[in-house]
This record gives sequence, C-alpha cells and structure tokens, in this order.
Amino acid sequence: MQIRIFFLSPRAAVARGSEGGAMEGLMSAAVAFILLHAHFSVAERIWSKHEILDHDSQFTLSWNPKLDAEGYFHFSLRAVTRGYLGFGLSDTGTMAGSDLVVAWPEKNGNITVMDMYASQNGLPRQDAHNDWHLKGSSFNRKTGIFQVTLARRLAAYDDNDLPINEGPVQIIYAWGKARALEHHGTKQRGARKINLLRDSNGSAAASSALFLMSVPVLLSFMKR
Repeated sequence: MQIRIFFLSPRAAVARGSEGGAMEGLMSAAVAFILLHAHFSVAERIWSKHEILDHDSQFTLSWNPKLDAEGYFHFSLRAVTRGYLGFGLSDTGTMAGSDLVVAWPEKNGNITVMDMYASQNGLPRQDAHNDWHLKGSSFNRKTGIFQVTLARRLAAYDDNDLPINEGPVQIIYAWGKARALEHHGTKQRGARKINLLRDSNGSAAASSALFLMSVPVLLSFMKR
C-alpha cells in the first residue's frame, strides 16, 4: 500500500490561512503532520527493530524478535557495498569462534549466500550444513545498496554453529568491495551486543494510533 502525503510548511499554512482563515491553515498543517507520522509507522511495520551498526551508517540490521510459525528468526542486512557483506554470532566479538553468513551479488544478478565459520582470526571456511536461508534480496547497481533478508533457527545445528540466545548476544559484521571473500580492513567491520529476541514494546504503534484517534477531536476543537 502506498501513501502519498502532501506536507504543508508553516509558511504555506499561513498563506492558506490568509485565504480561508488562519485556523484552517493551522488545521491543515496539523493534519499533514499526523499523517506524516502515521506514514513512517506504516513503513516500519515490516521490521520492528532496527540498528545502524557502524558510525558512518553503511551497515544496518533490521529484525523481528518474534519467530515465525516454523520457529525461524527473520532479519535483514543492508550495506552500501558492491561487494560482499558478512554478519555473524561470536562469543568473543572477533572472527575466532564465530558463526557467519556471507552474501554478495554476482555479475549475472544472482545472489550467493554462504554459511561459514571461523576457528581463528582470518578468512572463514564454508560450513558443510547451511543454516542461513535467503528469503529475499535487492541490489542497486547505481547506489551500491545491497540488502538481503535471511532466516535461521535459534538452535545450533553442529559444532560450527552458535545459538541465538535470549538476552544480549555478541554479533559481528563486515563488508568489502570485492564479490569474493577478502580482508575487510579495520574500518569496514565491527562488533555489537544486541538483544535480538527482546519483543517490541509497541510504543511507536501506540503513538501512531493515539495521533490518528485524535484527528476528529483536533478538527472539532480547531473549528470552534
């Protein structure tokens, strides 16, 4: 569903007010603000959680804490790169002992996703069993924005996997310019502790609902 919003600036509201009354102009601006707030809430319903992982806003993690009917955890990775992106779990916050997923766009338009692990710092190895499942992807060749949607179960399948536990978990991430694994350097990597299974408190949705329910009251008040 697409929502088209025309937002009136304060100057436009005053100009409109000079034609049909200042109160009507302010009412139009207030309603536009409410609809704009609702627009952002609708756009964010796909993923209830978002984290910009790096300081330059090049790598974003989005996810839903609740599992699907089959017990899978779904999340999205978005990076500004024409090469690969990597994401994983690590008890140490380093490559050593990490459980990873690496993805990159091929020249023919296909997306390659590999389940990998690393027993030490350095290039990871491919896991014999794939636990990270690709659910969707997009790649903009002009902007270099690469995004993948993935799903996996919480439990570890083998000794090369790490479980997604309740409470804060240590995640690592990286991205590179090449379409094959190479060292990412020191600026295109990072580690964070995030509670992936903490449910949303619903404050954004409640706020949007409160704004929308207030529209009739607001209009009634401003017409007095």
